[in-house]
Amino acid sequence: MEKNKAKGVVLLSGGMDSCVTAAIARERHGAGNVAALHAGYGQRTEKRELRAFTEIADFYGIRERLVVQLDHFRAIGASALTDERIAVPESSLGESDGRRRAAEERRLGAPSSIPVTYVPFRNAHFLSVAVSWAEAIGAEAVYIGAVAEDSSGYPDCRPEYYRGNATGDKNRDCNAGDCDEEERNYPARRGAGRAIAFDVVVLSERRCGLRRLR
Repeated sequence: MEKNKAKGVVLLSGGMDSCVTAAIARERHGAGNVAALHAGYGQRTEKRELRAFTEIADFYGIRERLVVQLDHFRAIGASALTDERIAVPESSLGESDGRRRAAEERRLGAPSSIPVTYVPFRNAHFLSVAVSWAEAIGAEAVYIGAVAEDSSGYPDCRPEYYRGNATGDKNRDCNAGDCDEEERNYPARRGAGRAIAFDVVVLSERRCGLRRLR
């Protein structure tokens, strides 16, 4: 383990967002001080995401890992990702069009419709597990890939969501601070100049970037 570096927990789904976030966490803490957390929740791509999690963690040399199963999301339903009775829609918007629409809606304060692929309050459950594990292993930081620019309509990828749902425990403060402009960039650009395992990631139905909980 690298000396004089605090430990960090990174939520690693196996997608591009968390792949880049894991690279940033490793840069800041060193591979020996990063612990990777993966949560399965009955999603359609569960097996493929778990495989990508393992391959990405191997790529970055992250040895400390935890895989948890949150099966209650399948029982809750209300999402096309966990309920096979709900079809996953084909997006009619191009990626750049979607980002422009999201930016315009935020500027005007107009509400976005919530896509059927949204899993109700999912990220809060992920963060609860991450903070619990962080407390158990003495980690001082938690990382999650979540940024609003490429996730129009997803309440749990917006800055106000993290400001309103900052998580803390008895030993440390874990607050969702604002990302700087560099960190708001699209993940592929954010990964430029870094060794990124893009060849093993799972491309999901939405794009996010980096948000760090301090």
